[in-house]
Amino acid sequence: MRCIGKGAESAVMFCGIMNLPPPPTKFTKFNNNLLQAARETCEESMAEAVHEAVEENEGGRDIAVAVDGSWQKRGFSSKNGVVTVTSVDTGKVIDVEILSKHCICPNKTKHLQNCKRNFVGYSGKMEAFPSGRKGWVPSCHPRCHPRPRQDGPTHTLASTPNGKKKSGWNSQLG
Repeated sequence: MRCIGKGAESAVMFCGIMNLPPPPTKFTKFNNNLLQAARETCEESMAEAVHEAVEENEGGRDIAVAVDGSWQKRGFSSKNGVVTVTSVDTGKVIDVEILSKHCICPNKTKHLQNCKRNFVGYSGKMEAFPSGRKGWVPSCHPRCHPRPRQDGPTHTLASTPNGKKKSGWNSQLG
């Protein structure tokens, strides 16, 4: 069922309709193994991309990057989004931030330790969130100091503290 983008509930329903025995109940164990392998591969790939970007920049850690974001649904009603930081020189992803407005905690005022919610605001702000967030340190730190460029296709919009958008972004991270 994973191959067609469906989860455990769909697998149980499909097996019931087809008069087959239910799938293994340890579905979560396999998902966790897959998640761990994907995270390790992602971290290794991004670390290598940072290394290549630093080499391309002749050892300088002040790397030009393009920051781009997207959300799960079209429009401004999405509860999930992702922001990627891509090296301008190599074109490889050097950092990624997954954002969620969805909270599954039973008591919404007191969040659980493992609450997945890490974003508050409307979905349109997800695109500029990490680059405009005060104190954001990319996962590639301390190997690099990403600095979005202000020209050409990497021109970005960052949010200012008063909520208005400004063109470009010239603050250095790190």
